[in-house]
Amino acid sequence: GGPPPPPRQTIPHDTLAESGANPVFTRADRIDAFEWRIRNLPYPRSNYSVTVDEADQKVVVRTSNKKYYKRIPIEDLERLRIRLDPAMLSWEHESNTLVIQYRKPSEVMRAEREAANARRNLGADPAGAPP
Repeated sequence: GGPPPPPRQTIPHDTLAESGANPVFTRADRIDAFEWRIRNLPYPRSNYSVTVDEADQKVVVRTSNKKYYKRIPIEDLERLRIRLDPAMLSWEHESNTLVIQYRKPSEVMRAEREAANARRNLGADPAGAPP
């Protein structure tokens, strides 16, 4: 059989951690636009393609060097059955961060206002007195 394998050595505080160099995807909406940020994308602006897949109704982010690919659904529009319009999509790349914005259609802004009003009125009684 050969010699036994060496005993396993553990290193104190040795844990698995996500690489700080991996792309980090977040959503942070604005009043007038849906916004996504993808940090840790160090490629030049010319390397990115941000488009609308009209058949699948998703925003598609890809790099020409094939290092990053992401399909982004916009559930808020899906709920209201609103189709994506490529003219409402914009993006920029700065400081290794890709910022993607999709302007909110007026129907979405109206629905958000109505939902906010409903939340505000949730605790009030019909006479308007505070609970």
